[in-house]
Amino acid sequence: MLANKRFDVFLRAATEVLDEYAKRKESLPLMIEDSIIFYYPLPMYFWFPKTNEGRRLATRAEEGMRMMIATDV
Repeated sequence: MLANKRFDVFLRAATEVLDEYAKRKESLPLMIEDSIIFYYPLPMYFWFPKTNEGRRLATRAEEGMRMMIATDV
């Protein structure tokens, strides 16, 4: 749709923008806007294997995220 000029902008999350730009910059006239930020909260899911190691990692990830929430990082 961007290539066919049906829109001028398409939003990407902060975790997606650099990868998306690298993949498509040769085929599309893209640029990263650095003076506007849109904030829209979206869920992010983490998947861990159902193994002892996976459960350990899931617990560690949850503890780390709870620490970030508690300190407003």
